Amino acid sequence: MRQDYFSRVEQETTVLLQLETRQALENAEEIASVDGVSGVFFGPADIAADIGHLGKPMADEVWELIMPVAKKVMALGIPVGSLVLDAGFSARLLKEGFTFMACGSDIALLSKGADKLLADVKAEL
Repeated sequence: MRQDYFSRVEQETTVLLQLETRQALENAEEIASVDGVSGVFFGPADIAADIGHLGKPMADEVWELIMPVAKKVMALGIPVGSLVLDAGFSARLLKEGFTFMACGSDIALLSKGADKLLADVKAEL
């Protein structure tokens, strides 16, 4: 542990709140305004499930809910982010003011790497 941990912990701690339901989106500005909140992360997969689009985090209806709320939170000066596996859509969100993006998941990255390794081995046979 660093010697100055206790004197610096508050300056070095980031608090990101994840919004995952329609109700959370409806209360996003109030949630984002809580003292100490460093940023808001929109969870499109969970929002999709909450509104009846299980397994469809890229559905238009999901992003039609997220985008106006994200812009309101950005207007408060609060950084926003999300998880999107599509590189082009991730870049679009960053261009539109999102501050941070998760562009992959552990299972997706692991399975793609395993698939490539298997294909490489088969190619050598």
